[in-house]
Amino acid sequence: MDSNECRRAVAAKWSNVDYRSLGTDNYDSSASSTDIEENVRPIKRLKQEVIDLTSDDENQEEDISSPFKLVKSDVYDSNVNSAHFITFKEIFGDKRLKKSILFSFQYELDFLFEQFYSGVREIVIVAQKGTIRPCTTQKGISMVDRLSVIEFFMPQYTCHHSKMILNLYDDGSCKMFLPSNNFTYAEANYPQQVCWCSPNLPPSRSGYTEGASEFHDDLIEYLKVYHNKEIVQKIVKDVKLLDFTPLKDVTFIFSAPTKDLTTGFQLLSQRLSDHRKPAESKNSTNHYLCQTSTLGAAISKKTHANLFTHVFIPILHGITSLKSKLVDTETLGGLYRAHNITPYIVYPTVEEIRTSPVGWLCSGWFHFNYNRDMAHYNMLAEELSVFYKQDPKFLSANRKATPSHSKFYMKSTISDDSNPFNNLDWCLYTSANLSLTAWGSGTARPRNYEAGVLYKSGRKPLVCKSFTNVVYKTSRQEIVSDNSQIVLVPFTLPVVKYETAQDEAFCMAKDYNLLDIHGIPYQHH
Repeated sequence: MDSNECRRAVAAKWSNVDYRSLGTDNYDSSASSTDIEENVRPIKRLKQEVIDLTSDDENQEEDISSPFKLVKSDVYDSNVNSAHFITFKEIFGDKRLKKSILFSFQYELDFLFEQFYSGVREIVIVAQKGTIRPCTTQKGISMVDRLSVIEFFMPQYTCHHSKMILNLYDDGSCKMFLPSNNFTYAEANYPQQVCWCSPNLPPSRSGYTEGASEFHDDLIEYLKVYHNKEIVQKIVKDVKLLDFTPLKDVTFIFSAPTKDLTTGFQLLSQRLSDHRKPAESKNSTNHYLCQTSTLGAAISKKTHANLFTHVFIPILHGITSLKSKLVDTETLGGLYRAHNITPYIVYPTVEEIRTSPVGWLCSGWFHFNYNRDMAHYNMLAEELSVFYKQDPKFLSANRKATPSHSKFYMKSTISDDSNPFNNLDWCLYTSANLSLTAWGSGTARPRNYEAGVLYKSGRKPLVCKSFTNVVYKTSRQEIVSDNSQIVLVPFTLPVVKYETAQDEAFCMAKDYNLLDIHGIPYQHH
């Protein structure tokens, strides 16, 4: 079953669930449920005592400033306040908002329009056909006359997967947002979600000049690759009026189904060419991490090679080139040892999902159908030992090990016994899952639309912290230099290896014959 089929199956499975009832304050746990299918009962509410974490001076939360925010969940966070949260009401409810441009894979218009300032003048949606659920609410219907939909067809097994918001304000300025979720209520509230927020982009005094900003150039190239007149008229013209100088330290990385441009993994490799270190010190160790919600199939049926371990790491480290042939796993293991490389794939275990606050309800966004190729799974789990999970010692009581729908790729080089990923060489936050369709490879081109942002250490150090720490205070927080670029991630730092005897990567197609913490059985697809 491919990921699109999985999504449809999950949508059908949970179509009778009144998700909003699980996040309301007036929920009566003694009442019988009529909104949920027969073998599903409501989720227990968290205690409602409000905890204001922004007032904790000892941990200096306010001193940490990051473009990465944790999407506040109606289910997990009704009793928590933090400066590191963001809501879609904040993004779309700004009274200065004149025009909002949205890119996504799914749109639930009733949910989306609830978030908007009623005085917004124009909403532009970019979507593949068949991914918009029409509005039925009074507010939604009242806003339809301000909605422009730019739709296009995508071939089977590909999708318009970019998740991006461009908000244009009355003063001519703009802010970009890259949420990790599509625009549906369930997706915004059940798995963990992250949102990257740009600084304010003022109107340009001199108009668009090619070459003045790499980010600006790449964003315009991305918009043009749709080959759509409406996108040029309704979006590109506005984007060209902006000043992208505030994003001079950030790189826009995108995938697109085109032969005219370098995109996807090949673009990432190009932008990281200055960070390859094939001749590093013998005393340093190199750590490459991928946190994803989907792991695609092996890229070779013969060798069961994996895109991250067999393509990303060797090429980005400078061991092989874009046009090199795949190395076999045994040879790859030797190369890892020779270059002091440790690979990490952070992906939820069955037990993490089963014991999360909403149980199986958060499982529908995580796709790794290794049932069809156990050799691929065994290679990753046993030969390369790449699977990691969140550290139980640092989980918050609110979210526990709820998996995140975000996608982070990062590298850390350390020369001592410190935890890897506290300080980074580079970090990519993106909509692109770990699949050939999303990324392409050294020689193949991607087939999806994807969008993300890349940060690199250099003029400013690149520091990584966990939301479980800065929001939920699960461990003592270290002071960060004012000059640092700070990435915040939704998984614990450090992460820990799967325990071989009991941990298993979640697979939607498997029959687990297990009850979650609410006594609900898993229904496989």
